[in-house]
Amino acid sequence: MGAQTPTEIAELSLRTLRPVEIYLCESEATATRFYLCESEATATRFYLCESEATATRFYLCESEAIATRFHLCESEATATRFYLCESEATATRFYLCESEATATNIFCSASKAAATITARRK
Repeated sequence: MGAQTPTEIAELSLRTLRPVEIYLCESEATATRFYLCESEATATRFYLCESEATATRFYLCESEAIATRFHLCESEATATRFYLCESEATATRFYLCESEATATNIFCSASKAAATITARRK
């Protein structure tokens, strides 16, 4: 089985209903600090939160412009400030950046073994 796309990862989370299996972290050591969990409001939107109690603070939503791009935002009004996008170099790596110019600063790679996104500094 090849690496999973963001859509496949999102769909897996929806099927399993186990949002803590997908998480975003600064390093593997602090993987449980941040995690990606399901939105209760809609199947196509996911929340990025520091804890279950603050799940509505940050959320990850699909880009309306392109299906393979996801925006990381603090609110709908600032959705374009941060975004998680596919790397042009490889389908298995994703960049977390403030702008396209700084896309290589922090990157995430999808695990082939599990539906987990692990972020680390380059």
